[in-house]
Amino acid sequence: MLGSMTIMSCKTTVTSKCGPCPLIAFFPPTIDVRIVDKNSGADLFLSPNSPYKISDLKVSSSVDGDNINVMVDSTDKANRFVRILATATQTFTIKLASLSADNVRVVLKTDSPKCCPTIKVSSITLNTAPVCSPCSNSQAVIIEK
Repeated sequence: MLGSMTIMSCKTTVTSKCGPCPLIAFFPPTIDVRIVDKNSGADLFLSPNSPYKISDLKVSSSVDGDNINVMVDSTDKANRFVRILATATQTFTIKLASLSADNVRVVLKTDSPKCCPTIKVSSITLNTAPVCSPCSNSQAVIIEK
């Protein structure tokens, strides 16, 4: 993520009209994915008693193929999730072990201020169901299995 941020910050152009853009304008959006049991709500792979391991998770993208950076956020022990960087509008295919795969479609848009435009999450769809529209730039997606 730091590499993406550095590359994006190198694209900053200073104009006499706007000046330099703040670094916050260059953080790409993310989606925070949790896969839970549909009956109990128990986490299926990030808690100590989960039946699956993080190594059982496969994530691919319609833009980047299998080259996806997935980060586990376990700072809140009761709400652990996998964070996926969304650098472009794309569909992520998320598969946990032998369970059926799910498709998460992330649509990004660029706002259009005169200075320092930022990329925002316009909408997210899980399989065919809308998750949010508009969305936050660190949007939670809960997949129930």
